[in-house]
Amino acid sequence: MNTYRQTTHWTRLLLTVALIAGLATTVVPVLSADREDLLRDDALEDCSRIAAALRQFSADTGLTLSDLEAGSGSAHLVGPGLVPGGIADDSVRDDILALALTRSELAATSTTWSGPYMMALREDPWERAYVVTPSAGGSSPWVLSAGPNGVIETDPLSRVIRGDDVGVALVAE
Repeated sequence: MNTYRQTTHWTRLLLTVALIAGLATTVVPVLSADREDLLRDDALEDCSRIAAALRQFSADTGLTLSDLEAGSGSAHLVGPGLVPGGIADDSVRDDILALALTRSELAATSTTWSGPYMMALREDPWERAYVVTPSAGGSSPWVLSAGPNGVIETDPLSRVIRGDDVGVALVAE
C-alpha cells in the first residue's frame, strides 16, 4: 500500500509538470507575438512624431524635404542608430534630420526656426535608425523603421509599405 501511494504521488507530479509544460508551449508564442506588436506600435508612434516634427519644421522655415536633401541628390535622412539594410551608403545623410528637428544651431541661421521640434531622435525598437526616404517622382516621402528584419523594403515611389517595415507617409496636413 505504501508503494501505491508513492506511485500515485509521482504520477500526480508528472501530470502537473506535463500540464505546466503544455501551458508554457501555448503561452510563450502568444506573449512573444504580443511583444512584437508592442514594438511595432512603438515604432509607428515614433514615425508619426518624426513626420509631425518635419511638417512643423517645414511650416516654420518654409524649407521642404527636398531642401534638406540639397547637395546630396536624392538622400535618405536617417536618425541615430545602425543604418538599416536596403539603403545605398552613398545616399545616407545622417546629420541633417537631427539638425533640423532637435538642435538650436539652425536658430542662428534662420529667423523662422522655432524648434526644437523633438527633444531627441532615438533608435527604433530594433536599435536601427529611423529613415526618411527621398521625395521622388512626385510621391510622398516615407518616415520608416526597417522593422524586425532591419532592412528597408519600401520603395520611395511606393504608396504602400512593404515587408515588415513600419512607417507613415510624410504628407502635408
